Amino acid sequence: MLIDYTSDMLGSVKPYFRQVVISTGKSDWEREVTEARGSLAAHLNDVSVSGRKASHSNGPKTPGVFNSDSATRLSILNGSHHTTSDDASKQTVLVFPDYKIVTEIDSTKKGAETLANGYLDSELSKAGSDQPQIGTKSWIIPYQAVILLCSHKRRDNKCGIAAPVLKR
Repeated sequence: MLIDYTSDMLGSVKPYFRQVVISTGKSDWEREVTEARGSLAAHLNDVSVSGRKASHSNGPKTPGVFNSDSATRLSILNGSHHTTSDDASKQTVLVFPDYKIVTEIDSTKKGAETLANGYLDSELSKAGSDQPQIGTKSWIIPYQAVILLCSHKRRDNKCGIAAPVLKR
């Protein structure tokens, strides 16, 4: 196997304006989590989260750091973490780069709309909406760093093999 050590990875992936990791309690799920009917990921994918209109800042560019003003996409992922809700049917969602936990989200289209409008819309600051989202709770993740491991066996078997080892 040849490994490319010379290509520049910086700037090779379009940035996301927000990334969400939805609690499932599982370590594996469908190949495309947004295609799992009835899931919060699928409902969120169907809800119109207003993507930021790319603005081109004339400010200084820092090598290795993308300009978040140019990000226009939302990344929707599932996580193996369990919900923090007392009601197991409600989801807990990690929101990055806000470093926020949002809980008490229903796995319905209405739940996806609540999450999108109150916490994900690109027009919102990292603090979220100034209008409390009825029935939800949110707080800042109390860690300086969060490490995510891919354990998705159906998309890339290497992740399903490596993740349990790395987790230990």
